[in-house]
Amino acid sequence: MVGIAVTDFHQAWPWNAHRWHWVGQRMGELGALRWHADAQQLGQALRGARRVRTVAEPHLAAWLSDWAECLAPADLFPEVAKRCDSFMQWWKVVSQGVATAEHWLTR
Repeated sequence: MVGIAVTDFHQAWPWNAHRWHWVGQRMGELGALRWHADAQQLGQALRGARRVRTVAEPHLAAWLSDWAECLAPADLFPEVAKRCDSFMQWWKVVSQGVATAEHWLTR
């Protein structure tokens, strides 16, 4: 598995150091390889691969479909009726009443 951060996206919507640390740590737990590059560099690197699969990510839709077979994401969290201005706002909505992560895995 390769964790990818598309710098085109992060230049337009920068993350703070705390979020980078949190995401980087989790990416490291899921796989040993992490790439930070712009869309053109990533496209060139993946062009020679026999097969590239990923979970569809709406923020990266402009690039992913050119590089990879995009699979539907797992339906782990309920739909949120209104826009959340931060990850923490979203997390409070989707995790309300949930004691453990097992709740989502056994639905």
